[in-house]
Amino acid sequence: MRIAKFLALPALALALTTGSLVASAGPAAADVVSGNTTLSVQLSFVVQAAGAGIVPVPVKPATTNYNSSKGTLDVGFPVTGGDADLTLFTGYVQHSGTLCIVNVTNGKSVTLTNLEFDVSATVLTMQPKGSTTKVMLFDLVPPTTTSETHTAASFTAAGLAIDPAGASYLDSALGTTFFTAGQPVGSFASNWTEN
Repeated sequence: MRIAKFLALPALALALTTGSLVASAGPAAADVVSGNTTLSVQLSFVVQAAGAGIVPVPVKPATTNYNSSKGTLDVGFPVTGGDADLTLFTGYVQHSGTLCIVNVTNGKSVTLTNLEFDVSATVLTMQPKGSTTKVMLFDLVPPTTTSETHTAASFTAAGLAIDPAGASYLDSALGTTFFTAGQPVGSFASNWTEN
């Protein structure tokens, strides 16, 4: 029995060095190269926010466009990198662009950067300027759709809602009670290329 185990060790070593043993974890996630993520904000949410004195201001390279076919205010963030894998539902999609939110009733404001889409948790995080701490701002609400080829991928969510942590942070930072957990905001769509 000991001889059999002893003889098995060289065979195992040979298999590892020649690659004849295949790991079951699967291939590494592709590198995300570029693309765009759009937060389609319902006009009803924009009106309610304005009524509470809350004004979000996307800053370049983030973009803002009115989508007449959907009746939404579309805020776009350029995709800059990440390691998302929609087959395993792991990884992240990173973005450039800044979102400033102002409370005009008291002059308080927050500046948020580094939008990140956490594929596994299906949440969107951003970092307050000057901080390294991520704040979970938005939750993606089903139904969702995904598509992935060797060079491109996409993810959509029919709903976009304020995360409980995001509501708590924004209310505190802006001195308001406008934001609430689960508050409907709009929908989400992201498309990116991979290598």
